[in-house]
Amino acid sequence: MTCALRGPLSRPLQDDGTDWVVILGRERSEPRRTTGAENGQTKRQVLTMFITNATGEDDMASIRKEIAIEAPAARVWDALRDFHAVDTRLATGFVVKSVPEGNTRVLTFSNGSVAREELVSADDSTQRLVYAICTSERLRHYQGAAQVFAEGDRRCRFVWVVDVLPEEMAVYINDQMSLAVPLMKKRLEGTS
Repeated sequence: MTCALRGPLSRPLQDDGTDWVVILGRERSEPRRTTGAENGQTKRQVLTMFITNATGEDDMASIRKEIAIEAPAARVWDALRDFHAVDTRLATGFVVKSVPEGNTRVLTFSNGSVAREELVSADDSTQRLVYAICTSERLRHYQGAAQVFAEGDRRCRFVWVVDVLPEEMAVYINDQMSLAVPLMKKRLEGTS
């Protein structure tokens, strides 16, 4: 499997509380709201946008989460860039164990699933980290990028984007990310 890279994150979206799931590869259509839940999770509305994929290949979902963090960007970036400490510094309670293996980490999640994530890049100048899952029975492609944007001295915006194939995994991945986000916010703001 090839782990492809995508361009940098764009500037943050407006914080309207909407979860974005963008499906590449379909004909353009108006955004539509859908609901989805898996493993007994609460159903949430998701705004799904369809964007034409010029290659005509498989559809790819791109899921974007944004959260405002009441903490300095430098402190949040320090936690994010500590790739092997995601269980203690970033997603405590969602990731219960992180085992470093060179440039990869083997994560155990609170639901019992396990994933091997590879560090693709960590850029201090843009406060952006990219990682990928290159071996998975259920996923043909998974790449995540997280970036921190300063909003003054004591506040920042955390943007997390995951591209995934097959697109059928988008609802599950979105639900998992939705579980992680409030735990990340709590940890990064020092209230955990």
